[in-house]
Amino acid sequence: MPNEKAEKVIDLHEAYDSANPYAIGKKEYNDRYERLAKNASAWRRVAFLMLLMLAVSVATVLWMAQTVKVVPFIVQVDQNGYQMAVAPVEPAAVTDDRIIMARIADFITNMRSIYADQTALLAMLTKTYDSIAQNSQAQMKLDEYYLDNNPLTKKDFVVDVTLQSVLRATPESNMTWQAEWSEKVYEHEKYVGERFFKGMFVIEMNPPTEIKDIMRNPLGVFISDFHITEKLAN
Repeated sequence: MPNEKAEKVIDLHEAYDSANPYAIGKKEYNDRYERLAKNASAWRRVAFLMLLMLAVSVATVLWMAQTVKVVPFIVQVDQNGYQMAVAPVEPAAVTDDRIIMARIADFITNMRSIYADQTALLAMLTKTYDSIAQNSQAQMKLDEYYLDNNPLTKKDFVVDVTLQSVLRATPESNMTWQAEWSEKVYEHEKYVGERFFKGMFVIEMNPPTEIKDIMRNPLGVFISDFHITEKLAN
């Protein structure tokens, strides 16, 4: 008998809930909220997996960019188009003295010249630093020189440089060079005088591999040290 009463009570509650619009609305709200919560949880898992896959992909690309090295090859073919030989491209060695002489001449001209055009002066300063090896004695000496001889502050002066000679210091080596040049000085467009200089220059060969270095100094001829002194007029 107690069981029958309990079943009747449950049936009464179910009948009441099925007939009560508030109970029906509450049940629908709970069901809908439960579905939304499950969907949100599923989307969070999907988003986490996508972020994880993206992180793995980025890490893989970065690793490949650092480890993969492209090596260009030269393929030699005959007149019929058949392959004859394959060899990797070797960096060209700078052996022509004329290239080194031109680099030293440009360095002296850009370093020592002074013009009224500030834009031209800035371009010459940039080219001067592009000619020297980084973290070298040449860079230290050049910094010290410009501290005492800033061409941008000498607006009333013009210095015209004329190269006289650029020669090897010793016949056996093309790493050390000596140069001589003259500098005509003008102040307020009036000729002041002419001075004569000589210098020793040490060359360093460092073929560039990065794009920015290729644009700065494509042949990799750098000045690693120099010493300049004034000499008496001839």
